[in-house]
Amino acid sequence: MGQTLPTLSVYGWVDNKNMLMTKLFEHFLAAEQAQSVIHKGNISSLKYIIANNKEQYDIQKEIEKSLLKLYQPYYTTVTVTVLLEDNTSIPDSIEVYSIGITATSDKGEKYVLAKEIHKEGALVKNFEELLTDMHNMYLNKH
Repeated sequence: MGQTLPTLSVYGWVDNKNMLMTKLFEHFLAAEQAQSVIHKGNISSLKYIIANNKEQYDIQKEIEKSLLKLYQPYYTTVTVTVLLEDNTSIPDSIEVYSIGITATSDKGEKYVLAKEIHKEGALVKNFEELLTDMHNMYLNKH
């Protein structure tokens, strides 16, 4: 089990488990799938998930799987729950994914992180198209 997370920030090597919960989630939000050749296919990236999955259920399941893979090396047990709020009665409504991450350290200490991701109509659609175009351009080069 990894004890520290190296960062290229003023935080340096993060070993505080509370801060680690947040930093790993920040990495999930900022990461690009194609940012590393060495770790190709093993980068947890929200942008990649949104760009490559159109169905809400698929996005939900891929977020869960990706976050589990990201957090498991740093904690003894990890549980990830992703819930999609039901807004089907509102046309062009915002999709809201509620994410809960519960982790336990090797000392039995429990850590919890709760976040929401809001996916909104046209803005997200343009973002998804841009990400898909970037991904396709990357694939065409390699």
